[in-house]
Amino acid sequence: MIELYGASWCRGCRLSKEYLKAKNIEYTYYKDDGTEEFWDEVEERCGSRAIPQILIYDNHIGGYLDLKRIIP
Repeated sequence: MIELYGASWCRGCRLSKEYLKAKNIEYTYYKDDGTEEFWDEVEERCGSRAIPQILIYDNHIGGYLDLKRIIP
């Protein structure tokens, strides 16, 4: 299971979603809803408030370039 934290204004987030769709890989997308709770969750699960943040089976892998490296 892949989880992606992102926002509509984030280029890396858009590229990550497009990459996963092109690979026919299902994922859960958590979009920035403008709340502090969203950012608190991103930081708690991923150790950073930067986006995109991607997890595979609850293991934080990083962002878009990390995704491409792990799933070529």
